[in-house]
Amino acid sequence: MDFLKRITVLVTILVMLPLLYSCESLLEENPDSFVSTNNFYKSGSDAEAAINAAYEPLGVFTGTDFWVITDMSTDDMDAIFRSNIRVEILEYSFDATHPSFQGVWSDLYDGINRTNLVVNRVANIENMDAGLKERIIGEAKFLRALYYFNAVRLWGGVPMSLTPTEELANLEVERTPADAVYQQIISDLQDAEGVLPTTYSAEDKGRATQGAAKALLAEVHLTREEWSEAANKAQEVIDLGIYDLWDVYKEAFTLENENGKEDIFSVQANADLGEGSNMVPFFTPEAFPNPDGVPVGWGSIKSTEDLYNSYENSDERRDVFITSYTTPDGENVTLPYVGIWKYVDPTLPSTGSSDNNWPILRYSDVLLIYAEAVNEMSGPTNEAYNAINEIRERANLSDLPTGLSQDEFRAWVYAERRRELPIEGERRFDLVRTGRLLETMKNYGTSNIQEHHRLYPIPQNEIILNPKLEQNPGYGN
Repeated sequence: MDFLKRITVLVTILVMLPLLYSCESLLEENPDSFVSTNNFYKSGSDAEAAINAAYEPLGVFTGTDFWVITDMSTDDMDAIFRSNIRVEILEYSFDATHPSFQGVWSDLYDGINRTNLVVNRVANIENMDAGLKERIIGEAKFLRALYYFNAVRLWGGVPMSLTPTEELANLEVERTPADAVYQQIISDLQDAEGVLPTTYSAEDKGRATQGAAKALLAEVHLTREEWSEAANKAQEVIDLGIYDLWDVYKEAFTLENENGKEDIFSVQANADLGEGSNMVPFFTPEAFPNPDGVPVGWGSIKSTEDLYNSYENSDERRDVFITSYTTPDGENVTLPYVGIWKYVDPTLPSTGSSDNNWPILRYSDVLLIYAEAVNEMSGPTNEAYNAINEIRERANLSDLPTGLSQDEFRAWVYAERRRELPIEGERRFDLVRTGRLLETMKNYGTSNIQEHHRLYPIPQNEIILNPKLEQNPGYGN
């Protein structure tokens, strides 16, 4: 995405702004070092630099903290390198001091604060093209909704502010009820879909679009069991006529097809930014040679056998979880685990940073949302069948059996979501929203899981530094 590669020193100024509610970081700052933004937002170029900075915290989704607490906490992902941090998630033996919770919380609120800056400051710029201003504010509202959507799904009610935090005062804020957070998310997305373009020129590919706002709205409504709204928004994405499935599943994740017809919104990776740009392609597959012949890939996480065995033998999607690889000297090695090659980047440098984007919203997800929502409203209609069969046909599978009951069709949708979207940060959220987390994980063998684990603990540092924050039940004071 060229617009991320054009971020200037002005963005660096914005990056220095304090993290909203991340009090530990705030207390480490020297108040004299805070940069005032009052004199910054004066032109269209200032606004563009600010919105570019608001995209940067999307890196939370490609960092280890996020996919450890979303995928490794389920029956889809296991750890090869079993650090205490990972074992605590795998075994549900974590508490509020677990560093991954703090990492994700801080990153999400960093993003929220940056979007608040854009929404509040760009609106007051006088010497700026009106259409550009409207679009940038729409982008910021989409991003704010995305950051809050993940926060509310992980923790329930969270502190919510729609104004930027630029100083140390007034940081003690109570949690906002989850329903109110969702209503703000929906409002932001409705505003965004009304002003965002359907497509961008090549240099701006990867920015939030109208389709992205509609697709995220569909997922929000699905999470809230607002079936009619979810189905309608998914249908609107389909009706745009600009998205489609690639002929082969693997094609949805290649460098050549980034921001292509199946991508609705993705985190734009840039290997030039160095380590941390997107480390998933480095952590998931076992070592393989890059174009320079250098073995790269850590292979520290793996697919579970349970996930691997959930695929039919003819399902081509299973091929992204393979059990062997070839070393630089041509030796074939069979592994005692199922390696994840879904995000392999053949150009991966030895630094481990990748240009491979991370999917947030794919067209196949919209089809699955539509099928599930329609079934919940009306049972398995022909339209619901068509949506899920389109995905199955791409995977080299036969169509679903006809004459399914609503319950039977629901079970097929759940199974297809797991097989279509593994290691994309969806599994835990799906299990929680459908009420299947405890039963699924207990059947998988996770004995420690309890009712309160449907939500994660508020990071302990946030509780200590903000006395108005109340901990989620089950995690102590």
